[in-house]
Amino acid sequence: MHILEVQDLAPEAALPALQGPGTNALVHTPFGFEELGAEAALPALQGPGTNALVHTPFAFEELGAEPALPALQGPGTNALVHTPFGFEELGAEAPLPALQGPGTNALVHSPFAWNA
Repeated sequence: MHILEVQDLAPEAALPALQGPGTNALVHTPFGFEELGAEAALPALQGPGTNALVHTPFAFEELGAEPALPALQGPGTNALVHTPFGFEELGAEAPLPALQGPGTNALVHSPFAWNA
């Protein structure tokens, strides 16, 4: 199964469409939570305090500013984490480091949620 590659994301960048069955996300912006259905294009993530709840096959993971996040479990699970210092790409089943500072965002994809 092909995993959709995530490239060139910035804090205020429009994100590519999430594709495939069961893909959902709750995106928290400074203005509140937005629920996005399957295959919806995510709006831009803007400003400090932007967080996301991303649905993986396992659970909704809250990806907020500054908490230490538990390991993402399951084959093919990857994360791209944006910190104030840039993006870090984390491999399968890697524990996520603490996200620190304003404007910290994260995107998580699994082979079940992000596929083309």
